[in-house]
Amino acid sequence: MVNSTLFILLLRLFVGIEMPNETATSTMTKTNAAVIAAPDASEATNKQEVRILHIGDSHIQADLFTGEVRRLLREYLRDTMPQRGFVFPFSVAATNNPLDYKSTSTGSWTTLKSTDVLAMDAFGINGIVLKTADRTATISFKLKNEKSRFNRVRILYTSTSGIKPRIAGNFTVIKTFDNKDSDFIDFILDTKADSITMSLAGRTDGEFRVHGLLLEDMQSAFAYNVVGLNGASTTSFLRCDNLATQIKSINPTHVIISLGTNDAYSTAFSPQDLKVNLEKLIEKVRIAAPFATLVLTTPGDFMAKGRKTTPSPKIAAEIITTVAANTQCAVWDFFNQMGGEGSIEGWYHRGLASPDRLHLSKEGYKVQGRMFFEWLTAVNS
Repeated sequence: MVNSTLFILLLRLFVGIEMPNETATSTMTKTNAAVIAAPDASEATNKQEVRILHIGDSHIQADLFTGEVRRLLREYLRDTMPQRGFVFPFSVAATNNPLDYKSTSTGSWTTLKSTDVLAMDAFGINGIVLKTADRTATISFKLKNEKSRFNRVRILYTSTSGIKPRIAGNFTVIKTFDNKDSDFIDFILDTKADSITMSLAGRTDGEFRVHGLLLEDMQSAFAYNVVGLNGASTTSFLRCDNLATQIKSINPTHVIISLGTNDAYSTAFSPQDLKVNLEKLIEKVRIAAPFATLVLTTPGDFMAKGRKTTPSPKIAAEIITTVAANTQCAVWDFFNQMGGEGSIEGWYHRGLASPDRLHLSKEGYKVQGRMFFEWLTAVNS
């Protein structure tokens, strides 16, 4: 593996961007102890339990950046039984679905998002919900990674009139646990599976809402759960009334928050609101997962609408870095690591950013994923 410092220097040389300033570099150095420790070299398989929850926006929903981090961490932690973890039927909600699983449906489903200020609902961990009153409605998932399997299914849901989810597939459910206080239900399977169909049981009146599923391998010690929503800001996740309860149901060892892009991209960007909202979100997470390690990441550089340069991403990065210091969170300053103000243009001309100068390209997200992985593990640092 290329030394991370050399890798970043070469990246800046090829992309044609400037080194970050001395202050930004020293901030990274102070926080660049391993957030995720290396497994014991004397053990054939990893026994260190690592359950990551990564919260974010469109950079996270697509799972290109986080998918690369997940892949590298699996290798690093010697995870021989990869599990997918959190999934949501984004295709059913008519939005982009991660590439490593397929989601389909039958019947009638309605999509509600916390990014829509007019949508009033008890949103959950992902800020998006599918609801139905159709008793014939189903949702199916199929994992595409030939090594990913699951033998426990946890469905995060809310319902009225006692409606319950049930599952079917090439397996037998040998045990069911219904946690009524936290609105989830567990199904233990007799064998490992790669596909599942969820249907509904119970009374014919009322509504059912699905917030997501956890597809887990009970023999695996590593999970990288991603909850991202296109257009999400800190405000979007503060609107999620079931956020804390559903974070508890995942019981993460690490929580990563990658927000701020949409806060800063807005023409009504308020640095003070970003600071206050982020502090509130951190407080919610800490109540739900008091023993988890919290990591904040700063947004990458971007251009405003009309491809105009803007100081907003730099301001957002400074606020997030300050909040991290004040709340004892670790911070990965991607804004300065990618080259700081104006660097998005260089990334674009090297094929690492999309034409909108807001998102990265598929290859760009892989580069970001490797950079973040090396920071998380302090590999070669």
